[in-house]
Amino acid sequence: MSQRNSTRRTQRQEILASAGLAGASRVLQSVFWQRYNCERARRRLPATLGELTATAWPESATARDAATRRVDAAWQRVLPAQYADSAKVETFRAGRLQIRVDSAATRYVLERQLNGILLNAINAELGSSEVVRIDYQLGRTTDQKTVTTGSRMRPRGQHT
Repeated sequence: MSQRNSTRRTQRQEILASAGLAGASRVLQSVFWQRYNCERARRRLPATLGELTATAWPESATARDAATRRVDAAWQRVLPAQYADSAKVETFRAGRLQIRVDSAATRYVLERQLNGILLNAINAELGSSEVVRIDYQLGRTTDQKTVTTGSRMRPRGQHT
C-alpha cells in the first residue's frame, strides 16, 4: 500500500513540476488540482451547451450574445467544480464580466482569493485578453428574475 502511495505522490509531483508549480504554496497547488481535476472530467465532453446552441441557432444570436456565450463557456471551464452552481455569468460588455454569486462566502473566495487566477485562466481559454475585469454581484443564481435592493435580492413581485 505504501508503494502505491509513493507512486501516486511521485506522479502528482511530476504533474506539478510540468505545470511549473513544484515549489508553489499549498493554496496555489490546491487551486491547480481543482482546475486540473475539472479539466480531466470536462475533456470527455465534446462541447458545452452554449457552443452547441450557437451552432444550432446562429440566427438567434447577436454579436453581444455570442461574446457572452463564449466567455460563459470559458468561465465554466476554468471555474473550480465546487463553485459551478454558485456563480453564473450575467453579462459581458466592454471587457467587464459580470458574475452573479449566491452567497457572500462564495463572492469572497472568488473575488479576493481566486480573481487573478480566474481572470488569467479565462483569457488563456479565449486566446486573448478580452476580459479586463470581473465584477461579482450577490444574488440568486437561478433563472428567476430578481430585484436588487442594496445587497438584498428578492424575486419580482415579492415585497416584504
